[in-house]
Amino acid sequence: MPSFLDFPQLEHEIDIFESSLASKQVDNRMCGDKIIQAITQYILKENIPIKESLGIGYISSENTMINKEHLKKEIKLICGSSATYDEVVKGLEHFHDVSLNRKQMEAG
Repeated sequence: MPSFLDFPQLEHEIDIFESSLASKQVDNRMCGDKIIQAITQYILKENIPIKESLGIGYISSENTMINKEHLKKEIKLICGSSATYDEVVKGLEHFHDVSLNRKQMEAG
């Protein structure tokens, strides 16, 4: 077990963690891009609004909360075989992170 005084080992572990985090962010972004593409194609093909395509008819403001499980299921139905359920979850994580970062920048 490394000691807290073992700075090279600690720096190495931090580098590994940061690399892993960056890799996860890239993977989530790629999944998000795949989902956006599938939803966009579906909306254009069906000629319907995005809320309707996701089965959401009750949004009254920008701050309305949407049931995450419902959203995952609707997106998976739209994506079909072009995205796995895991990719849908990763894509939603990416969208959440982007939204959170945007709100923090606006507040900060």
